Amino acid sequence: MLFEDDKKLMERQFDIPVINEYGAAELDLIAFENPIDEWQINSETLFVEILDDNDNPVPLGEEGRVIITSLYNKAHPFIRYDIGDVGSLSEKALFGNLF
Repeated sequence: MLFEDDKKLMERQFDIPVINEYGAAELDLIAFENPIDEWQINSETLFVEILDDNDNPVPLGEEGRVIITSLYNKAHPFIRYDIGDVGSLSEKALFGNLF
């Protein structure tokens, strides 16, 4: 994880924008920061769900288990793969796929 202080330092030193990302080696890039510093989900190749301990979707803004389905990996598909992380979807998710 790239911390905000480190990101600002890198941007200042290299004089370029730095983009933070969230991913899993076995899957893909899951989300990244867009130019206005909001997290955007990779909905091109993944389907991201946030579920409670009983495998029910949690309301937007509430934390739960991050569950990923790979939409593109035909050789070894990951279907409803629990990556072991906890996260939430923003209430803006309906309008822009924001984490």
